[in-house]
Amino acid sequence: MNVRLIPVLLLFSILSNIAYGQDETKRTEKKVKITMDGLFVVAVGKDFYSFNLGGPTVMVNINKDLSFGIGPVPSLFSKEGKFGPKLGMAPRMEYKHLVIMAPFFTGENFGDWIGSIGIGYRFK
Repeated sequence: MNVRLIPVLLLFSILSNIAYGQDETKRTEKKVKITMDGLFVVAVGKDFYSFNLGGPTVMVNINKDLSFGIGPVPSLFSKEGKFGPKLGMAPRMEYKHLVIMAPFFTGENFGDWIGSIGIGYRFK
């Protein structure tokens, strides 16, 4: 390496750092955030009730506190004193940690749906 080249590289390094410090564009750092999310809802319908957990949902966020969505709902379903797992479909509204959900489940006959309404808590 040529000895005369060292002062030129040093001067270039200093000037580029000064020019970089004068840049007024805002630099934002992207941070990775890992969280756990879930919800628990108790819903009541005609002659039955269900304990529902959050499933994958398509959500529309209105603002940081309010969102709406729809998705499948894994549930523990109780009708006539008999419990069993059942998958429902539910629109839901979330406000902060409050969840209002209206799960619908398939009936005993093909094409029959039974509806319910419930309230619950969202873990964020």
